[in-house]
Amino acid sequence: MGYGKHDALVRVLVARVSGDKGHLPVKTREAMLRGEATEGATSATATQVMRDATRVTDEMFAKATREGATEDELFESVTVSAVGAALRRLEKGLALLQPTASKKGEQ
Repeated sequence: MGYGKHDALVRVLVARVSGDKGHLPVKTREAMLRGEATEGATSATATQVMRDATRVTDEMFAKATREGATEDELFESVTVSAVGAALRRLEKGLALLQPTASKKGEQ
């Protein structure tokens, strides 16, 4: 789906958060952008950010740190997951604004 006048900006944003300069593997960040479950110490936190970021807890960060995640990896997983979740919500919102086939016939 396109993002209208913001299409180029969205492409730049996605490229930056999923590019080769990062603390997490590119494949992990790409999966987070798509809203897919990942493995590793940042998985639970990233999944919660995708579902409902308001329910992320300090204990989730503490547990991820105990499991070996670095602060940079946690920051990156939260950021990438949030961007992915925001883009999926934007796509759904834009889709709702598009006329449906039945509405086109009614006009």
